[in-house]
Amino acid sequence: MPCSSPGAAYGWRARIGIPAVRNIAAARGDDQGELPLAVPYHEAKTLFRANSNLQGIWMPGASVPTVGMLQALEDDTGIPIVTSAQAMMWTGLRLAQVNPREVVGYGKLFGA
Repeated sequence: MPCSSPGAAYGWRARIGIPAVRNIAAARGDDQGELPLAVPYHEAKTLFRANSNLQGIWMPGASVPTVGMLQALEDDTGIPIVTSAQAMMWTGLRLAQVNPREVVGYGKLFGA
């Protein structure tokens, strides 16, 4: 296992390689939902720049605001981004029998 973190351990057990981990230092405690979108965006970009071999970025933590910057981050990195909030929204749409492909601007997951 290349990284030692709870997320990397989860990925390893699921046979998903997680070559790098970066925590959002500002995302601690009850105020995570108040972070500006620029904070998770810049942390993900920093991770991407430091790890040229990434094939995607997984951003757990549904309370951290990410949905509003997903498309820009994917456009800037050229790789898929999956966040907890986005994945829950995608699942909810499917359960409601709404085709997620009809929702544009929220990342490649919705086009899958």
